[in-house]
Amino acid sequence: MKKLLIPLCILVLLLAALLIARGGLVPAQDELGPSDAAASPAPAPAALPATEAPTERPLPAGAVVVTDIDGLLGALASDTTIVIDASHLRLDDASDYGFGYSDGPYTWVSMGNSEYQLMLRELEGLTICGRGLGETTISTNALWADVLMLQDCADVTLEGLTFGHRGVIEGGCQGDVLRLSGCGEIRIRNCELFGCGVIGVNAVGCSRLTLEDCLLRDCSMSALNITECLDFQARDCEILRCGKESPLAVLCVASCDGFALINCTVRECGNAALVDAMNSTSVCLLGCEAAGNRFSNALFQLYDYNLTVSGSALSDNEFGACYYGGAQVAETGAGTALLTFSDFARMEHKPFEGDYTGPIWGPAVTPAAVLPPVAVPPPGETQEVHVTTVDELLAAIAPRTTVYLDGEEFDVSSASNYAGAVGTYYGWAKEYDGYTLVLKDLEDFALVGGGIGVTLVSAEPRYADVLRFENCQRIAVSDLTMGHTIEPGFCTGDVLAISWCENVTVERCGFFGCGEVGINAECSAAIRVNDSNIYDCSYLGVQLDRVSDMSFTGCSITGCGGGGDWGCNGASLSDCSEIFYNGERLFNGRIELNDAA
Repeated sequence: MKKLLIPLCILVLLLAALLIARGGLVPAQDELGPSDAAASPAPAPAALPATEAPTERPLPAGAVVVTDIDGLLGALASDTTIVIDASHLRLDDASDYGFGYSDGPYTWVSMGNSEYQLMLRELEGLTICGRGLGETTISTNALWADVLMLQDCADVTLEGLTFGHRGVIEGGCQGDVLRLSGCGEIRIRNCELFGCGVIGVNAVGCSRLTLEDCLLRDCSMSALNITECLDFQARDCEILRCGKESPLAVLCVASCDGFALINCTVRECGNAALVDAMNSTSVCLLGCEAAGNRFSNALFQLYDYNLTVSGSALSDNEFGACYYGGAQVAETGAGTALLTFSDFARMEHKPFEGDYTGPIWGPAVTPAAVLPPVAVPPPGETQEVHVTTVDELLAAIAPRTTVYLDGEEFDVSSASNYAGAVGTYYGWAKEYDGYTLVLKDLEDFALVGGGIGVTLVSAEPRYADVLRFENCQRIAVSDLTMGHTIEPGFCTGDVLAISWCENVTVERCGFFGCGEVGINAECSAAIRVNDSNIYDCSYLGVQLDRVSDMSFTGCSITGCGGGGDWGCNGASLSDCSEIFYNGERLFNGRIELNDAA
């Protein structure tokens, strides 16, 4: 969409705004409540002194300026910057309020009781700016509706805005403030989100979601509920009075990879816990403060994986226990040492400085031993790189690149920058006893070995995956063997993990235990596994969660499932569709495949 030149009417609007600021114009009453139709008319504008020129507020090039809700809705489009030059937009004042559109950038979703929710959908490159936190409010009086929902949007920025329900009594809301579903690269900056909304930000199936310099206050149940998301960060935010005898935690994290609360404060909340994390990795609190809160159950409710904390003052709260659930907290930089109440009491607040890259990607410090990365080919071109060591392999990871493994063994645990420096397209995810090598944000990348039994890609830590792909497209792995190098035993890491990827091909490979699962894929589509063997894994050959269009052709699964009662020599599928194994269609559940040894 071509950028629009700033029209003359915008300059007139800016002049009017300046007159209002100087008291020359009196705006209509705009408090959080019903519109006042009887507001007195504005007096005639006072003349500016001839010697003073108006100071214009800078606007982004090509921005569309709107002053009411109909103007905002009419301006919604991809690759657009919208500036709201108004103090208050009431969603229910829209001229098409309640109309359900079958297509277009937005629609109104019925929530019952003649209430409707605004949903923005499939928008990319959209920015909506207000005058600043507390200066531009977007509100609804629909108690069952979220104030705003984004569905399948990407590269969206909300900045300088306040969102909330208006005209309600305590406990009267059933909707959230912001709801995000299936979105990527969402930035919420300098915004205020207020209750009685049930949850401040409720995100499901999103990636790379950031909150910066935001205030979340007075939500009835929880500040954040982040589910099935990749790489969530909240930085320099304040959470105030979110939860009053709530059964939920202030921060709810489920099935996520990467959740970081950085330099944030949590005050005067009444919840079951500060953090409730289930089936989530790389969850951390850095430079945070929590004080004056009452947690009825525990400070942390943690399941499956530990959480890391650094420079955070958390002891000045009421809570029955430090932990509930089985997992615990380790201090960043302290290895596997777990923290006790005394440790929390001694921990001093120390703000986190610099850009955040770990623990999901490790510290961004490049030692001299790390080789410089290969150049990325321009779009439309590809390259081939031959490597013989792990360091050369890491340097060769780039889009539109085929890497040939000419050596016999590539133990990723022996990398010169293991658990340290990161590259643009790879990093180190912290696990209990080591790190997983994560290849990320790649497209048209291939890893080619010399054949099964000829080329081995391995890792030593039992809690780490051997290799993980995240957020990649058009990836190929072929002609190699992959597994943990230590003797058979108990592992909780997988062999090959695939997350948020599309169009993946695996050919002529062997995946062996003690890895917990041979191939573990989630939130991915269009995966082909051909002429490959999975054997001796602790629990399952294959585990799939929210995967569609995946096929195994000429493959075998043998000797898997000896590590526990729920293991089997087969596959486990959850919320999957169009999965085929050697021509047989597989359905959700646990499937014993019984391939011949």
